[in-house]
Amino acid sequence: MMKLNRRHRRGAVVSLTSLIDVIFLLLMFFMLSSSFAKYQRIDLAGAAPSQTAAQREALLIAVAPTGDLLIDGSLMSLAVLPAYLHALPKDPLPILAVKPQAGASVQQLVDVLEAIESVGLDATLVASGDAGAMSR
Repeated sequence: MMKLNRRHRRGAVVSLTSLIDVIFLLLMFFMLSSSFAKYQRIDLAGAAPSQTAAQREALLIAVAPTGDLLIDGSLMSLAVLPAYLHALPKDPLPILAVKPQAGASVQQLVDVLEAIESVGLDATLVASGDAGAMSR
């Protein structure tokens, strides 16, 4: 009988260096590609009123498709809205309700809400009766 020299195979040595390098590169990629910026938001809920809603009047601001605003039957532009809001009586402060008319764009609505927020007031968004009233 012939004796064959068999080499004993040792287990394959796996180097963890390349695995650690890949994990480090992924960590660096995700850290550098993420953004820690604070996104702006518009608070539609508003703060809790100091008085009951029954004691306060409601002021409806309708946003027309032309960008004009209809407030208490008066047609005005967005540029004069902050001055109009400053002239409102502070005690009791009316509830501001913003309603888009059919054909008004979302950007026009956001511009009105930002103008109201710039004065330091809160507004409630009133949904229009038509689901497709807002255009892009």
